[in-house]
Amino acid sequence: MGIFRFTRAEFTKIFKKPSAYIMAGFLVVVALFGYFIYKPQVSPTYLANIEYKDTDTVGGLYERYLDGTLSQSDSNVRYEQNFTQANQILLNYSHDTERVKTLTADAAVVNSKFLTLLGVSGLETTPTDAMNAAIREMSDVLNTLEDDIARMQSSYGTTLYGVSEYVNSTTYSDGMKNINDLKQVLQSGGNVASTINLNSYMEKLNEFVSQSIYYLNSTIEYYQKNITSAANDYTSTYSTVPIDQHQSYRKTLISQLIAYNNYVTNLLDNQSKGYAIVVITADAKKKYSDQYEYLSTQLQMSRADDVITGSSYDNINNILKDSSNLENLFDSTKNIRTLSLSPDIVDELNKFYTEVVLPQKDAINTEIDEYASTNSTSNTTEDKDGFIRVISKQKSLSENTQTLFASIVNDNILKDMSTDEIHALYGFNFNTYNTYSANENIAKYRYMIENELYNFEVGEPFDLTHTSTGKISAYDFTYFIVSVSMIAITLFAIFMITNLISTENDNGTIKMLLTRPYQRYKIITGKMFATLLFAVIFLLFVAIVSLCAGWGLYGINMTSVVTVFNGTTAMSINPILLLLIFLLCCVLKISFYIILAAMISILFKTFPASIIVNLIVYIGIIVMDIFLGGFGWYAYLPFADLMLFSYFGSHSIGSTNGMLSSLLSSPFQGQVPMIASILITCAFAVFMLAITYHTFNKRDY
Repeated sequence: MGIFRFTRAEFTKIFKKPSAYIMAGFLVVVALFGYFIYKPQVSPTYLANIEYKDTDTVGGLYERYLDGTLSQSDSNVRYEQNFTQANQILLNYSHDTERVKTLTADAAVVNSKFLTLLGVSGLETTPTDAMNAAIREMSDVLNTLEDDIARMQSSYGTTLYGVSEYVNSTTYSDGMKNINDLKQVLQSGGNVASTINLNSYMEKLNEFVSQSIYYLNSTIEYYQKNITSAANDYTSTYSTVPIDQHQSYRKTLISQLIAYNNYVTNLLDNQSKGYAIVVITADAKKKYSDQYEYLSTQLQMSRADDVITGSSYDNINNILKDSSNLENLFDSTKNIRTLSLSPDIVDELNKFYTEVVLPQKDAINTEIDEYASTNSTSNTTEDKDGFIRVISKQKSLSENTQTLFASIVNDNILKDMSTDEIHALYGFNFNTYNTYSANENIAKYRYMIENELYNFEVGEPFDLTHTSTGKISAYDFTYFIVSVSMIAITLFAIFMITNLISTENDNGTIKMLLTRPYQRYKIITGKMFATLLFAVIFLLFVAIVSLCAGWGLYGINMTSVVTVFNGTTAMSINPILLLLIFLLCCVLKISFYIILAAMISILFKTFPASIIVNLIVYIGIIVMDIFLGGFGWYAYLPFADLMLFSYFGSHSIGSTNGMLSSLLSSPFQGQVPMIASILITCAFAVFMLAITYHTFNKRDY
């Protein structure tokens, strides 16, 4: 007797059970319950948010669109800001990469010329032709180095944060002075070696180049030196100067601390920039803030201009004499990590912006101008809505470009960090940052820009709490109802496979079946296939009923959905096909629980014991999904990512929205690639099947 005949026989048994019909009725109740609780948040339409009056013309809207008075957020001014920010991201890292590359090359040439100069004979005697030639070469490369460092202000000052502070520091002025001092010595015509120590100057210039490359850290050290100097002035003269001098030193120290804090605070203000310049751990940032607040209180910064009491000056002196107070403030900023991109990434961004974004931006601007010119005097609703759709293309492109560039920068900067390390960082909402989600954004927006797709023209992947488009669709409703029903269908499948296996143990019919010349594995396989077949029928029943009901209630929206498969491959897909993929993923999830329940039923034999253990395990998995789903390690468990549909972009990264969502879908981390997740789940399923078949074959009934 083949597996198919066993499956058919077991299916007939299920079909004759009253519980099957009770389950069908229960599913109808669940679907009705789902209808009454289905209150999704309607996703934005992504059209430009523009209100107009009946008397407004397209030409009038166009003029207001250009000068920024159309609305606060939707106007050419706003969209250009998005492009400017995207370009600012590009310029920041382009200039930073160019600056580091140039200064590093200059330093190598300077060192080479230093070694050439040191190797020339006659440095301590009358200059020779060879020495004069080496001196001229050294002077030339020093001029180049001086010009390239000076370019930090002239060329990069508007794109690189903190350049102005650096070039106004003594670190910069002292470094430039050393270059000029060496140039003057070389050009004086005297004996070089008897005038200066070339090795010492080579060390100074190398240090200056390093300080210019890592200028943010150099500026931090500059401010720290100023604070330390002001503190030393206060403590070293405290016993010898009058109280008004204490006040003068105190005000100097306060001004230095404020300047330092302003610089550090602005440096760490990543959130407003949209991309990372530096990162620091949240613990280090808190340590800095706490210590600065402590010093602010002790120095009475709020009364910086007031002459305070003598005892207060005494207290400040004692605070400053304890070097650990300033050291604690400075130590926390040592954890600031300056960020950079590889030249390849910078070149890729430049090419994408120049060859893809700008031509599309120009084409949209031309389309806007032509539409406004053609329909300038029209005040029909149709023409004004058409104008809104045209400028919505610019809105979509500008926002997607800015998001794409920021995501690429952040992803490349953070890609070598673990999830725990990223979540420990300060700013950018790093505590909820997810690499998988970031890669999804990169794939999605790159795909949309390259294929000239705009947000208002496409839908989002199905979600339990949001609609996929700007209005509820039958597909959204079906996705929700099926998700709600999955709990009942899975429980039914668990109950049914347990009943088919354990009941035969309890009433002894399994002994009669085993007396026949059937291979035992076919008996168990037939029961599992029959249960799965019935579960699939219920699943399709719910899907068809809910789709028809949704069609009648909300209508069918055939807007294509842009989804990202496995976090890397974006595609535009028909919502019907996406719904079928979802149903297939549901079948695979049910299959896992049927295998798990079959194993437990074989191990525990009796129906009461088997069903209790199965329910405990199933409920336990749901509870673990809710409370442990946010942890990265949880994704490696075989039952963590059972709903493979999450890999098609339908998921909540890190957490779910509300208790119902928590019950219906576990938080998705994307820690494990889809193929690895499938392999982990399949390996565990094979392991469970092996235990099931082995135990059933060896058991003496």
